[in-house]
Amino acid sequence: MTFPHRGLVGPRHARGATCDHERVRISYDPDADAAYIYLTDEPLMPGRDCVPCDTPDGVSAMVILDWRDGRLTGLEVLDASAVLHRDLLVEAARPGQ
Repeated sequence: MTFPHRGLVGPRHARGATCDHERVRISYDPDADAAYIYLTDEPLMPGRDCVPCDTPDGVSAMVILDWRDGRLTGLEVLDASAVLHRDLLVEAARPGQ
């Protein structure tokens, strides 16, 4: 399932411009409570650099940035139901879809 980019920020978007980027995909495994936000259509091959991110004080979820060849390719979010919006998780692809 694909989603248009949500929550755009920055000067261009502050002026009311929109982005119809259809390549951002989100998958969610409710049993593991883990979501993955794909930032590319390219297959996620081994050899990525996985870098855990600091979260704000009081947030217990884990966010991991995946990098490949100097480009951000995706984000893994553990304890996703606690930190991602419900509407996003409802629309996300499930295992086996």
